[in-house]
Amino acid sequence: MDNLSIKIVIGNRSYPMKVPISEEQKIRKIGKELNNKISEVKKQMNIDDLQDVLAMIAFKLSVLLEENKNTEEDSDKVYKKIDHIISEIDKGLE
Repeated sequence: MDNLSIKIVIGNRSYPMKVPISEEQKIRKIGKELNNKISEVKKQMNIDDLQDVLAMIAFKLSVLLEENKNTEEDSDKVYKKIDHIISEIDKGLE
């Protein structure tokens, strides 16, 4: 797979990176969304220091990841229960 050299600007700083060509648009979109989130947090929390803004964004993303992890664990439990019920029904039909 071929890589493409691009620069992503996050919080007024440029970061060079090599990304697979197929991922370029996704990476650029994420960079744009992150910059939008930086502006949003700066306004909402009245914070000017970029490091503080990025820390708050990282914290919020960590909370979302934890919430999603719990959702995935709950989904796994539901699927296991469904599999068990299907097995019991199959046994009853034999």
